[in-house]
Amino acid sequence: MAYAALLSLSHTLEHSLNFYSRYLMHDEIQQMSFLLEMVGFSLDLLENSSQKCSETIESLEDRIRDRAYEAENTIESTVMNRVLEGSAGYREMNFLTICHTLEKAIEDIDSIKTRMDKMEDESGVQDLRLTFSSLALSTNPAASGIRKSDMMGLDDHMMEIKGRLTRLSSNLETVSLVGMGGIGKSTLATKLYEDEYIVYHFYIRAWVTVAQDYNLRAILINLLDSMKNLMGQMREASVPKLSEFLYKSLKGSRYLIVLDDVWDTKVLDDLKRLLPNDKNGSRVLLTTRLEKVANYENSCSPHHMRFLNWHESRDLFCWKVFGKDFCPPELENIGKMIVENCRGLPLAIVVIGGLLSKAIQTPYYWSNVAKNLSSVMISNDKQISKILSLSYKNLPHHLRGCFLYMAFLPEHHNIRVTKLFKLWFAEGLLKSVKSKSMEDVAEEYLLDLVDRNLVLVHQQSSRGKIKSCKIHDLLRDLCMREAERGKLKEVTNRYFSNFRQRRVLGVGHRNILKFSGAMLEQVNLRYIDCYCQEVTFLKSLHKLPNLQTIISTNRSSTSVELCIWNMPQLRHVQMEHVFLPDPPSAGAEENSFIVLEKLQTLYMVYDLKWTLEILKRIPNLKKLGISYEQWQWNRGYYCLNNLVGLHKLESLKCKFSRLSQSSLKNIIFPTSLQKLAIIGGKFPWKDMAIVGSLPNLQVLKLKDNAFHGPAWEPNEGEFLQLKFLLLEDIYLVHWRADNSHFPMLQHLVIKFCIFLNEIPSSIGEIPTLLSIKITFLSSLTVPNQFYARFSGNKKLPEKSIKLTSRIVVMEIKFIAYKSWSRTNSRSHGGSQSSLNGAAFYRNIKNMY
Repeated sequence: MAYAALLSLSHTLEHSLNFYSRYLMHDEIQQMSFLLEMVGFSLDLLENSSQKCSETIESLEDRIRDRAYEAENTIESTVMNRVLEGSAGYREMNFLTICHTLEKAIEDIDSIKTRMDKMEDESGVQDLRLTFSSLALSTNPAASGIRKSDMMGLDDHMMEIKGRLTRLSSNLETVSLVGMGGIGKSTLATKLYEDEYIVYHFYIRAWVTVAQDYNLRAILINLLDSMKNLMGQMREASVPKLSEFLYKSLKGSRYLIVLDDVWDTKVLDDLKRLLPNDKNGSRVLLTTRLEKVANYENSCSPHHMRFLNWHESRDLFCWKVFGKDFCPPELENIGKMIVENCRGLPLAIVVIGGLLSKAIQTPYYWSNVAKNLSSVMISNDKQISKILSLSYKNLPHHLRGCFLYMAFLPEHHNIRVTKLFKLWFAEGLLKSVKSKSMEDVAEEYLLDLVDRNLVLVHQQSSRGKIKSCKIHDLLRDLCMREAERGKLKEVTNRYFSNFRQRRVLGVGHRNILKFSGAMLEQVNLRYIDCYCQEVTFLKSLHKLPNLQTIISTNRSSTSVELCIWNMPQLRHVQMEHVFLPDPPSAGAEENSFIVLEKLQTLYMVYDLKWTLEILKRIPNLKKLGISYEQWQWNRGYYCLNNLVGLHKLESLKCKFSRLSQSSLKNIIFPTSLQKLAIIGGKFPWKDMAIVGSLPNLQVLKLKDNAFHGPAWEPNEGEFLQLKFLLLEDIYLVHWRADNSHFPMLQHLVIKFCIFLNEIPSSIGEIPTLLSIKITFLSSLTVPNQFYARFSGNKKLPEKSIKLTSRIVVMEIKFIAYKSWSRTNSRSHGGSQSSLNGAAFYRNIKNMY
């Protein structure tokens, strides 16, 4: 993890020079500046170097990592010790130590950089000497060892791709199979390649496994070999001769070319001019793990391989272990556990099934395998390790640390990407890019990992972005092994070194008292996530000068006073109840107060008065949550009209607890808003025009009587960009709207609107509508016209249809009522007459 170590060192150097220069001697500043320049050169060199796996380069990277970590350790500890002393007069402290460390780091990194330059030049020469036999793995799909028993659960894939390959389109087309390693791309390609109808349909078939490092000559020879067209001295021919021969061999014939395991678009560019398009229905079938390859100048949308479902996984597992025999009853439960832990990955099922088929079939042995499934597979099958490792070795250096960091997150948990981004940043794994925020850089990194099928999307947000993600257990095991080998724990999480140098900390409520005093000495802490009701501790967090993220779950109703105004590094504050004191008054000098330019998230803040003084201090806020419980709001006491000054605000959540029949006109929303949630308030529906006029609003959530009144009739020209609308627990009887009011709407969610008579039928005529979900509507009717339009939308996945007719709703209500009656009859003395409608409604709402 040389790149991660150097990147972390560069952040530490920049941070020390920018914020703690007054604690540094003149010579130290010069040395740090020069070292920072050297580190930048080294990062660029590593990023642009060819991805080799030789022992020489690996040992060199180990040396870089060790030197970078040693330098960072010394710089951080020395500077922070001086900061803790609280005076610039302590600059002489450890002066000789830090100077010696910096000199040594500069010499070592310069020496390593010189060696890397030389090795990169030599690697270019070595590439010319590579033979074709080492560059293309196979010309025969059977050589991969794939058997028909491994091809279960591919019938739906088979039918779809077979149709794409043989349909009437006469143009030369490329069909791509894309998915993570081990998901069955090559297996499906083999099944198609050997299918009787495919063999009959195409006059010429050729197969080549491309692999990561290839040259064109190797590809040409293997393709011609696969076609049985390579004879005599043609094997020694030049690339132009081989290219001409391939073109002539394919000319005039309907052919199928399979390019297996493609990692680079360059091979597609090289072959493009060599494959004739005779308008006879020829096809290219390629398999890849990379979205950019699958989408590259492709005439067909890529086919994304899915994981096997439970039944397919079970059938494949039983076939691999028992063949035509049945699973013994005593092994069924353990076998089910093993199958579930394979998470639908065919490669995992085939490997573990093959191992168990040759082992002792006893419950005790199988239980041990189930407990250590990933490690058992990796240690007993080198092929699975090789297949998965290819994806990691193909990663550019800047993505490796972020991918391996997944090993430190809880197993079998979906990961909130907002939290993941904060952790990556706190650990120094993101490289700054001009004109981009660190959050934007993190999102690009994540999307790249998703496109490489290393990270899986679990859930999308209402704005269509990734909300949570996960990785397969086998890939997590790969992360753990690579992280341990590369000593990533030493580069990132400082749990494993000096307590004061820890950057990330998560503490549960049981340990908060034990750690609270010591935590305030961790001046390097960037990220804290704690379950805490200790108000005194939370009020002291402003003493941590480098803190970037504060996340605290405080279930108490007591607001916590948090003084953030002297925390220039702060980026995110997420707490249940936050009270911000007034910022200190500015001094006589202009710009004498601290501007929190990095602060992007502030949530949830109670009863904050939005004075111009506060607006000046948080100019770049993007996400805001505010709550008001006092009656003064009704008189404009909190200056909510000044919210318009938050020009970069994208997401706003407003909660009004004790307001009744107020006016929304006291609030002026910034036009930059993309997401708005209003909870409580009982605003009149006529004020909805204020919300509808926001030009960039994409997501609107209205909850708990946010608006009040029997009828809502939107005005023409409102909600022009709205894509997601949620109405929850809203007093609304008549909703009068047509398709012109929400022209871009994609998702509609209605929950517990018990008085709503019907959904306007014209909503179903909105061309962009993808889904609607209705929960517990006692009197709702869905017009037939709307149902026909909605269910006939071919873009809508079947599983997204959650449309409920009146009969079904009443049946759900009856079933839920009967179930609840039975479980609660004892508490009511056995009498159901006391189960009034209000109690039933509250219970149903809690169930959802």
